[in-house]
Amino acid sequence: MGLEEASTDSLLLIDETLQTLEGSGRPNPGTRFHAWIYQRHPQVRAIVHTHPPAISAFSMLGIPLPVAHMDACMFHDDCGFLARWPGVPTGDEEGALISQALDGHRTAFLANHGCVCTGQSLQEAVYLNVYAERAARMALDALSAGTIQPVDPEAAREAHDFLLQPSIVHATFDYWARRARR
Repeated sequence: MGLEEASTDSLLLIDETLQTLEGSGRPNPGTRFHAWIYQRHPQVRAIVHTHPPAISAFSMLGIPLPVAHMDACMFHDDCGFLARWPGVPTGDEEGALISQALDGHRTAFLANHGCVCTGQSLQEAVYLNVYAERAARMALDALSAGTIQPVDPEAAREAHDFLLQPSIVHATFDYWARRARR
């Protein structure tokens, strides 16, 4: 099912072995690594995993996401990196590797794949995912013009903490929701 088709009626509740507990349909086997994340990172309450255009293109460079703009500072010291794509993430090895890439981070960029964003809420995970795509797009644009100059680490830490305040995360998400409803 495509994202634009999803509704509350189409959601499935599954267990860690991908058995459907509620709803009808077959779970995507790629969600197996989500179970690994939830097991390894009990503070995580939501996961958003995507392959949008800029993140996917940036993932082919095989380098971590640079924090070189204020709007990317939420990833300062908070974005893991999986340098080797383990293959289609349907098995335990892939789950272990992807969940390890998140150790100490809310987000991880996965080389030759995409990104996974986690949060205390769905709003936080979505917020990070939208900004990850923006950060990847800006990095690709900047790389095409020259050398990227990273944000000063002290300023990046301050911006990280500011941008990830729950009030800012939720106000931004609420704005996006209002736009989507129009």
